[in-house]
Amino acid sequence: MCIRDSRKSGAQIKLGEEFTAKTAEEAKPDAVIVATGSSAKVPDLPGVNGDNVALALDVLSGKEVPGPRVIVVGGEMVGCEVAEFLAEKGKKVTLLARRDRVGDDIGRSTRWVIMQRLRNAGIRMETKVNVVEITDKGVRGIRRNGGGSEFFEGDSVVLAVGLAPSNELAQELKEKVPAIYPVGDCVEVRKIAEAVEDGFRVAREL
Repeated sequence: MCIRDSRKSGAQIKLGEEFTAKTAEEAKPDAVIVATGSSAKVPDLPGVNGDNVALALDVLSGKEVPGPRVIVVGGEMVGCEVAEFLAEKGKKVTLLARRDRVGDDIGRSTRWVIMQRLRNAGIRMETKVNVVEITDKGVRGIRRNGGGSEFFEGDSVVLAVGLAPSNELAQELKEKVPAIYPVGDCVEVRKIAEAVEDGFRVAREL
């Protein structure tokens, strides 16, 4: 259902306004569906707040990263997406994965296609790397299974190390409204199918 159909149904839609616990107290709703999503995890590493460091979601939303060489930290689906996105912009990309293989969270039927695209884009992919430090020259990592320390040179570093539920609003509303229905990533970070299922289930309950 689009916004136009929602308006036809009689729903009141407000844009550009933040819904807070105070808003709920003033509106006195019978129930609140909370779909505040998730936010990017930021690892506790030396150099993580450097000017050459950016979050993957910000880069995918249009934020520019300086320099021709970019290191993407995180080899799961979002890391693969941002690596390919940057390679298409002409960047020389190195993708560092903590797991045994890149794209380990991608479904079997599509992973091979994505891996082929990454290889065709000339992206360097390194696995079993635990990042321990970020500098203005690149990233230092330690290879698992006793592989030792290694430095990966780069002008910029993009973090794609996962997401965490943004459930602060749901917590604030617990004592302020009669019923709360958290849905989607603010419950647990999952795929879009699960988020749609959450919304369908709550709609049936209401």
